Amino acid sequence: DGDGHIVSGIYYADQENLGTGYVALFPAVYEGAVIENVGVTDMYVDSPFTGNTYAAAIIGCVPLYEPDFKIAQQQATATKTAGDVLNEMYDKDSIAEYREKGINVPIVRNCFADDTVSISAYTVGGIVCGCGFMIDISDCYFTGSLAGPSEPNTGAILGNAWIHGSRTTNCFGITPELTYFNGNQFRSVNFDNTKEYIENCYGLSKYEQQGVTTVIYDQWQGAAAKTNLSKLDFENTWVAVEDGTPVLQIFLKHGNRKAEDISFRGPLNTTLSFSGEGVYGIEPITAPIKSSVELPVPERYGYEFVQWHVFQQLGWPYDYGYMPFRDLTLFAEWKSL
Repeated sequence: DGDGHIVSGIYYADQENLGTGYVALFPAVYEGAVIENVGVTDMYVDSPFTGNTYAAAIIGCVPLYEPDFKIAQQQATATKTAGDVLNEMYDKDSIAEYREKGINVPIVRNCFADDTVSISAYTVGGIVCGCGFMIDISDCYFTGSLAGPSEPNTGAILGNAWIHGSRTTNCFGITPELTYFNGNQFRSVNFDNTKEYIENCYGLSKYEQQGVTTVIYDQWQGAAAKTNLSKLDFENTWVAVEDGTPVLQIFLKHGNRKAEDISFRGPLNTTLSFSGEGVYGIEPITAPIKSSVELPVPERYGYEFVQWHVFQQLGWPYDYGYMPFRDLTLFAEWKSL
């Protein structure tokens, strides 16, 4: 229990492609874990897409539940993998059934990561990344940036749900990349949408998902949030923020922290600025969020322009074709002729 405290300054940069790893406030959790009332700000993760790093703000991975996996291995056939067997074992009611058996599925509740969080890795999630076992996520929000090589394996709340049965309720998620709300819901060829338990959730994405209501800026700001995000508990759990996204009440109990400090207060217009060696005289572009944009192509003697990047380290290409959710400065990448 984080008791409303916030962890800041997590930094991970793996430029050597060191192999499989879990990167998060809690790299991995197992059956029985309960993570609640903790937030993450000012987090930066940069790992090669060619590696095997699973990264998120709160939990990196929920590994396979060994007793079930052993059963699945025994029942697997030439035409049915162990993963297929697990998906047959887990469905939208499995969390309750497992609790009745005394097996406590991991829980994440009342957690957040805000727009100061940027995560780039092989597989990424905002709150939780990989799930080989079920997890119960409730009353969480994510408003940071996510980048990975596979859009279906990238989600604002849950990045890569390997198996069925996980539950996500009463959550809010947006990313400038407009990622899935929960990633990898199409992994199994036998997937049945009734088994994807997302309920009373809100976000803005390029992809519609069952259980997620699409909301835009004027709908989640101030008093309008109580109407448009009506399934969230604004009496006991959430707080509406003027000109910003709702936040969780628990994080306002310590010190002089204000709701505005942990709310995404993106303007209706954002600005793209341009920098880097050889970049001179390019005027910033200001336009409505998510509107299409044609990026300038600078010229530099002796070099060929390659692309624009979000960070000066040139590890995060900006190739989305639309205006971001917040102001950004893009940096030029060049190739010597």
